[in-house]
Amino acid sequence: MQQTIKLNCQAISIALFAALAWSAPAVHAEDKKPEAFVFASLDTNGDGVVSKEEAEGKIAPEVVKTADKNGDGKLDPVEFQAAGLDKAR
Repeated sequence: MQQTIKLNCQAISIALFAALAWSAPAVHAEDKKPEAFVFASLDTNGDGVVSKEEAEGKIAPEVVKTADKNGDGKLDPVEFQAAGLDKAR
């Protein structure tokens, strides 16, 4: 049962993230790479990391916890990319 709930949370998180990515304004190639734009759209305070609070409602807490390799409770761009979160569409 817990495994099913976890998988459902991850699926919902990916779906929400994909919706966010698709609803984002177009990015000009000369400005930023699209994956950088996705990260930047979640990093609302511009500190270079996506905190639990910034990810809330967009990325499932379990996904953040798994992707947070250094355990600081935040996703830096390397962790974000390594988790494949920059590829969601």
